[in-house]
Amino acid sequence: QVLAAATPALDRAKAKIQYMLREDPQRPTSTPSDAELYRMMSSYDAVNDSYKFGDETRLKLKFDLDGDGTQFADLPLTDPKNVEKNESINTAWRYQVDTDNDGTKDTYTIYGIFFRSPPRDNNANFLRARKPLEARTPPMSGGALKPGCEAGGSSASLVGDSGWYKIDGRLKKSFFVYTVNVPMPGFKGTPSVSALEYQQDQSRIPLSNNAVVYEDDLEISPGPSLNLNGRMITNSNLIVTVTRAGEKLNLYQVSSKDSCFYEQENSKIIVGGNVVNGQSGSNGSKVAVQVHLFKKDVASGYPKIDQTINETDQSTSNNPLDVIYNNQAYADRIAALVSERIRPAGQTSDTDPLTDPISVQDATKATGAGQTREQALEQHFKDRTRKVPFAENAFGVSGTGGVIMGNLLDSGQPGLRPKALWVDPSAALTLKPAELKANQPEPPRDEEEFIGDRVVAGNNLPSQIWNDTKKQFETASQTFGTWQPNVAGRKRESQVIKLADVGATDRDGFWERSSAQIPKTPLDGIGGLRIITSAGVYDRTTSFLPPPKWLDHRDPAGSLLAINGRTGQKSVVTDPATTDNTYDDPATPTVVEQYPVVWPDSMPMSPLGPGSKVYNNVATTNNYWIPFPGTDANGNGLTLAATPSAIDPGTPQFAKGDLRMRASVVYHYANGPKAPAGI
Repeated sequence: QVLAAATPALDRAKAKIQYMLREDPQRPTSTPSDAELYRMMSSYDAVNDSYKFGDETRLKLKFDLDGDGTQFADLPLTDPKNVEKNESINTAWRYQVDTDNDGTKDTYTIYGIFFRSPPRDNNANFLRARKPLEARTPPMSGGALKPGCEAGGSSASLVGDSGWYKIDGRLKKSFFVYTVNVPMPGFKGTPSVSALEYQQDQSRIPLSNNAVVYEDDLEISPGPSLNLNGRMITNSNLIVTVTRAGEKLNLYQVSSKDSCFYEQENSKIIVGGNVVNGQSGSNGSKVAVQVHLFKKDVASGYPKIDQTINETDQSTSNNPLDVIYNNQAYADRIAALVSERIRPAGQTSDTDPLTDPISVQDATKATGAGQTREQALEQHFKDRTRKVPFAENAFGVSGTGGVIMGNLLDSGQPGLRPKALWVDPSAALTLKPAELKANQPEPPRDEEEFIGDRVVAGNNLPSQIWNDTKKQFETASQTFGTWQPNVAGRKRESQVIKLADVGATDRDGFWERSSAQIPKTPLDGIGGLRIITSAGVYDRTTSFLPPPKWLDHRDPAGSLLAINGRTGQKSVVTDPATTDNTYDDPATPTVVEQYPVVWPDSMPMSPLGPGSKVYNNVATTNNYWIPFPGTDANGNGLTLAATPSAIDPGTPQFAKGDLRMRASVVYHYANGPKAPAGI
């Protein structure tokens, strides 16, 4: 009876913890500290309170932490250094219930969420015992610890002042929920008080625990042999092979079995899309890639090395060129969804923002988030729209097929989402029912046996999907295929992990603000930033590269061809610029520009050396390709051009490509900044 009475309060508390850690637009991209968690859950005003249900009243709990007989007045939430010293919290709520179903509320249900840790000294040692306003115990370990790794759960395993503990290869934090039912005045029957304690340990794996983190297709196709240790994440496809005969690519475990880091979770490979054997340049060169699987440190045959990603053991039967994603087609779909939601075709005014989903409205209100309605809707649809493989949309083909209406479902309703075709991943590729081979995840196993036990593929499921029965969004999943050995009903879940928006390149935007913040712990993904761009200084005068194809239009005899009224190339690179041999930006039709066209920085920076050929961009005859005139690959023996580069006159001809100097920028926080966001 006590549990039945407490269950609704526990469900409310769990929903609030889930929202705070995974959905609140105010949450940091790094692992949140106690101060940040408390700021999110305790902040509210007369209009907005994301952590209070409609029938609830917030409560304030106080306790004399230092034993001086008095309680401090509430310390400001903007003072993160004093959160642990604050002798009151407001993460408690009360609501009324009708226990005898007579239509009259007769009992108060009171519950609170407690997660703070006691204050620590500079060596992370606790300064006092735990008190009633804090989590009663640290998080628990899921198993026996190795000799020498016993710090888990003690102050020695605390990460800075974050309140998170390093345990079982993860960061863990305990959340306690206390709930009590108290009869109201006039209660019928025999009054009694029932109380319950509930502990929930949340775990996270910081991005810094990964060897590779990638948003788009992750291709690993080295020429020489490559051994890669550790955990990897890609929100798109994993494409692996080697391109040179006789070489190997091995995906190792994170470390030796004797290391404290040797845990299953520290070597997982999480793939949002599909896993294929091959490369993005062609459908050939499919060389099997060895994947080391986890074995217990006392087990024989460590590690297990008989499993490979190959043409058979991959998650789809499609070729690599079909599987890789068409990012432009995906962007077309997101843009069409946002446009249809804000102003459907044929309408003269925008739809009411108050009819957007609550999560979208919250994102526009979040302090410091700076999201417009368009940005919030864009993120909403990205979380609910699968990506677009080239098998579905070829290069240059619009992702919407020219359809601008009818791409939305439940517009103006909580279930706002794309049409089913843009959600279901099986509509685009042929997935293999038994791949990647894996054991059932529950109950958890001590060792890995198959590729899919380590390499977990989401098969291009979006992050969220609408449950029409529950009338709410939930983690996307589909039941398809089999577990080993031939167990039907395999449930596959989305593996997409929300990463910081790398595309937020606005000045004074996310990245600049993050670089200006002072990190408090090694887990904070803030404080300092170096941006390497493709922008820079380019000059083709003495480049060894041929003219870009956009410019080089010739017939088989080598004569220039006029295409669309433009010859497309200078006779000699030093000729004056004209409208025929330069680029005119179509976005400014009233202005005639003459931009020279150059190769991007993805092209080679230097020639291969003796035995190769280079292109003479200042030749006045048709003898453009010539043998490399130097004596070695370092450029020795090369001479200055008769017409040197104006911006790089000291570099010999053929020593460099078009790029002469790359543009980069470095941001950093000030030492002792006067303003929190001072750059």
